[in-house]
Amino acid sequence: MLGNLGLGLQGGTRDNLEIMVEYGLNVGQDFLSQRGMARFAVHF
Repeated sequence: MLGNLGLGLQGGTRDNLEIMVEYGLNVGQDFLSQRGMARFAVHF
């Protein structure tokens, strides 16, 4: 059995700020893998 899950959230403001958060999960019969990422950006 193999399963994949990905979740993400992204938002921005009128002040040109952006934040993004992601989470990933991979599950197999003999393994489990998790990953996460966060990003913050200021656009000018």
